[in-house]
Amino acid sequence: MKKIASKKILIVLVIVLTLTGIVGYFFFFKNDNNLNKSPDSNINYGPPTKEEAAAGDEQKTTNEAREKAVQNNKPATTANIVLVDANQYFETVEVRGYISNIYENGGTCTATFTQDEKTIKQSTSAQKDATTTQCGAIDIPRSKFPSGGQWIVVLNYSSDKASGSSSPQNITIK
Repeated sequence: MKKIASKKILIVLVIVLTLTGIVGYFFFFKNDNNLNKSPDSNINYGPPTKEEAAAGDEQKTTNEAREKAVQNNKPATTANIVLVDANQYFETVEVRGYISNIYENGGTCTATFTQDEKTIKQSTSAQKDATTTQCGAIDIPRSKFPSGGQWIVVLNYSSDKASGSSSPQNITIK
């Protein structure tokens, strides 16, 4: 009697596993093909046509001309600095900013924090992006601040061609 019951359980188990495998195959492999298709399956991955290559060359020429024009124009001597963010995130005080009217590499951005007679400074290099000069991330460990409370932060920029300071911004250090 036990042999018959064991055989029935084994047969039922084999049938359940087979059905599970078939259903799994259908959903995984059959539906996977539909999920990986792009809406537009007529994408041409071949080399560019003559028109596409000409358009790319024209854009490159335009970009080079813009770069030359920017380099040849005398940049402003006063940098317009935009202080984007100055906040404490956990144990790090972060400052982010950019110079809106300067387009150059090699300048220096300096965040200056003051509270009463205390001053903390941290500098980073600046790099040009598409249309502005970005200050690199300025991250200062909270441990460098001798006390919490209200601090004032100013972002400064200096290079051979320009310099300037942002408007002061209050920041609460915890």
